[in-house]
Amino acid sequence: MEYLGQLLYNRLMPQQDRIYIEFLKIGNSVKVSAICERTGREVCIVGDPKASKATLERIAVNKLRRVMENEAAGVQARKRGITI
Repeated sequence: MEYLGQLLYNRLMPQQDRIYIEFLKIGNSVKVSAICERTGREVCIVGDPKASKATLERIAVNKLRRVMENEAAGVQARKRGITI
């Protein structure tokens, strides 16, 4: 695993929340984590290491924004797998 870096991102979020972005190269892919400083909510995506950092960052931030908007609206995440 190779650490690619971390930066602050404060656009695209309601109330101008600060977002931490982390890039972690794992084999043939890059794991990108986006964490909201105010709420501590974290989401991750896995992408192609050939994609630009800006593209991967945008996708992760959009996912974080969508998750936070759904939580604020009371929308429950889809359950996956089998419940026994």
